[in-house]
Amino acid sequence: MFSLEQTNMKKHLSLLILGVVLGVLTVNAQSLWVSFKDFQSYDPKITLANSSNELITIDVEVPGMYRETINYEGKTFDRLSLPQGARFGHEGSPEIPFYQKLLAIPECDGASITVLAKDSLIFDNYYVYPVPHMVKDSSNGKVQLVEGFSYNEAKYSQNEFVPNSIAVIDNFGYFRSQKLAQILINPLRFNPVRHQLIVYQDFEITIKYNNPRSEKNVNVGIFDNVASHSFLNFTASGLSASSKTSKALAGSVTTINLQNVAQASTIVADYLIIVCKPPYFSGHSKLEFFSCVSVQS
Repeated sequence: MFSLEQTNMKKHLSLLILGVVLGVLTVNAQSLWVSFKDFQSYDPKITLANSSNELITIDVEVPGMYRETINYEGKTFDRLSLPQGARFGHEGSPEIPFYQKLLAIPECDGASITVLAKDSLIFDNYYVYPVPHMVKDSSNGKVQLVEGFSYNEAKYSQNEFVPNSIAVIDNFGYFRSQKLAQILINPLRFNPVRHQLIVYQDFEITIKYNNPRSEKNVNVGIFDNVASHSFLNFTASGLSASSKTSKALAGSVTTINLQNVAQASTIVADYLIIVCKPPYFSGHSKLEFFSCVSVQS
């Protein structure tokens, strides 16, 4: 057992421009299941162990992965995928599948991550397929996007395991008044020089908030059920979109004429619906008159 710790703020992805190499791909159409241990299911287990206003703990178990063999101009690559996982990256770089989850977090100044790996494996003789480039193809009479082979030799010459971290926090933002963060979970790490793949099939992620100063879950009104299904750690209060139709929660609706949209910022209401008044366009390229519907419970 060992621990990896990282302090992480927002990560910005840069786009790597590469020349696209088009050629003949030979694909083994059958993806083989590679089991990491004797799990009873193919689905991963990403479960919430603890969630408070100070920290959140997540347990991750990965049962296995799919491995597909692709040959290109004398090189044999392994295209990997995880059940319920995603694949993304810079063109030509090793395409490492990952998981992503949204977290409801308190108002804070960022967060730090500690990863405790409980069990891991090393696989030899793996050469992970590179992230493809999407190109237009009209060979069948209609234009569609297909994958083109793209290989960044510099990335495959680095003697290091990628991604650098098992888990990172990315994209702090808001869902209405609920502060959120996205966590990227990387159970697979690849070294292109050694042709090795490290698999973390059982680990624990702890996220501690820096200077937390609010509740981790806040009221998002009728979007409560949406939040509970979107965030790993949001507890629904029972309010739904249909609740607004009940007499117990009846409110008032007011129509207000605006000279510009910016005036809506001074209105106190639960929800604002801003539309342009007819005739929707007055011979110009922009809307000139606005009407605002204010809903107050």
